[in-house]
Amino acid sequence: MKNLFVSTFLVSTISFAFFNPNKYYTILVIRGVELSLGFGKDYILGYGLNLSNIFLFLNLVTFCREVIINKNFSLRIKELIVTLLAACGFFLIALGGSLNSSPFFEASFVWLIQYMQLFLVAFLLFFLYLNYKNKFELIYPVLLYTILFQSLISVLQFIRQSSLGLPVEFARIASYFAPGPEEINTLFRVNGTFLFHNQLALITLVLFVILIPKVLEQRKKVYILGIFLSLVTIVLTQSRSIWIAATSVIFFLARNYTYELKRLAKLLGFRFLIYSGVFAIVLSFIIVPRILLSFNSPFEGAGIPGRIQMISEAWEALKLSPWMGYGVGTNEYILHSQFPGGIISSFQASVHMAFLQMALEVGIPGTVFLLLPFILIARNLMSGFRTFSKKLKDFSFTYLSGVFVFVLYYLFQPHVGIVEFPYLGLILGYGLIGVYLKTKNEGN
Repeated sequence: MKNLFVSTFLVSTISFAFFNPNKYYTILVIRGVELSLGFGKDYILGYGLNLSNIFLFLNLVTFCREVIINKNFSLRIKELIVTLLAACGFFLIALGGSLNSSPFFEASFVWLIQYMQLFLVAFLLFFLYLNYKNKFELIYPVLLYTILFQSLISVLQFIRQSSLGLPVEFARIASYFAPGPEEINTLFRVNGTFLFHNQLALITLVLFVILIPKVLEQRKKVYILGIFLSLVTIVLTQSRSIWIAATSVIFFLARNYTYELKRLAKLLGFRFLIYSGVFAIVLSFIIVPRILLSFNSPFEGAGIPGRIQMISEAWEALKLSPWMGYGVGTNEYILHSQFPGGIISSFQASVHMAFLQMALEVGIPGTVFLLLPFILIARNLMSGFRTFSKKLKDFSFTYLSGVFVFVLYYLFQPHVGIVEFPYLGLILGYGLIGVYLKTKNEGN
């Protein structure tokens, strides 16, 4: 491959999955004596540089080189202009809020730059499609590699019932068994190379919705294997929100790709269905207890009461600074400062509803700027979906499904923008491409 821009983009996409190794500095957010009746450990956070940051910067350099030398980039659709303006608005508000309120501005600034990878990845993917359509297909083997690699790591983690100790794992030694009355506390929840299990499930399902149209089109065995392993990995994470999202996505897929699914089933044959049924039975010892234990969620010490208290405290904090927020990455510090005896004293984590979490960081206007491109593109692509051409339908399916997955996940979980936002950027990029294709067709 001779094109430097394409090469650096593909390498960057591979690097999204590797938070480690990195160069990070730590900051003290809450002193241990203020947690758990004075017996807690210091709560610290880290900021710094990881592999994806480096490769995306190099990719940005090659993009600028392309624009200067070849002059082959223009703002072709209004949604792209809106996305650019929304990115600027989000950045300026988040920067202002962090300057004004963040107790650790340097960390907030670094995290904000990493959040902006969302928009950068979307623009780069859109540029790749416009100018290198013959190379765009290379994105699929790269994403397939990510699925296969994460599936391998996850299966080995599950067999061992702990991390493997690899340099690319976030938790190299820990053997994490989730506590709580709604958890299977005797089974390790795999996290691959990501920060935690729910995040692995989210990203795996996002890769699934990107790859599945290509699987139905080409029906290659290696892609079919990747899709199958992605579903196995999602089961091993025990992530209920992603199980719900995956079920919804498969239903949406069945409604809109009936003919393609029938062709795939005919190719795979009855034997594959038997094997899939066997795997489903084998994995039922995870699925069934997890579902049954979920009925304990409303009880004291389970997920729902804790989330309600956390959201309630976050809402009260937001009322005091709704326009600018408190700075990027300051959730835990702010909530502990305003509610020293609240949920943060016993459970140190960002608000488990990403939209409220983001509003605390960048204010309501900043959150609106972040969401605006997604809303406008979704509205555009939902209109006339069933009449789309095959190519436009594929891009629209990936975008709409990907946005749905993120929205459902973020209703129950916090965001970790420094890790999963590049994957959200891929979804946004698919949306921009879908709008471009739709505009082009209507123009013809």
